[in-house]
Amino acid sequence: MSDDILEVCKELDYLMIHALDLMEEQIKCKLKLQETMKSGCLNLAKARYIMGHNNISSLQLPTEDSAEIAAQRTVASSVETKKNFEYMVFKLHTINLAKMSSGEQEEGNSIRRRASKDGSESKGKEDLNCKKIEDNGLVIATDPIKWFGYLVPQNLRQAQKGFHAALELVVQSANIQSELEATHKRCDKLLKLKTALIAIKSEV
Repeated sequence: MSDDILEVCKELDYLMIHALDLMEEQIKCKLKLQETMKSGCLNLAKARYIMGHNNISSLQLPTEDSAEIAAQRTVASSVETKKNFEYMVFKLHTINLAKMSSGEQEEGNSIRRRASKDGSESKGKEDLNCKKIEDNGLVIATDPIKWFGYLVPQNLRQAQKGFHAALELVVQSANIQSELEATHKRCDKLLKLKTALIAIKSEV
């Protein structure tokens, strides 16, 4: 009985220290997120001042009538087990637009080469390929900064990089919070178990 209580106390000590470490990490992450968002918003404001507030606004964002778009960044979740408790882990997946653009360019060049050799027959194949892509519902992700034009100020690109970094910090903060909540739940269970073991020992 004493050994069981000792094991519970050891795990409680570890979890309490781990919870404090997570709290400190969460505070640092949120402070960094605050600075990153502040910098991104300042760069966005400078870009709006340079281009005009009507050129960088919600008017340039896609609407329900716009062509379908694919997200450049998506979040996936999974369950991870650590020290006898489970918690959700979030991962940020990013589409590499540079590789995609080079692949599209190579594909376009090959289509043009076939068209120059085969004439109308290759052109027909090209149309069929395009139709096939539409039928399959494949959507290619594009850089959202192009919604505001191709020659955008450097401040707008810096704002985009800042918001990308902020998104990564948000995912990191969510992972810390998820693990922290799971740690608290595990501590509550162990405290109840410790109380029950002490009560049984006192009765004996």
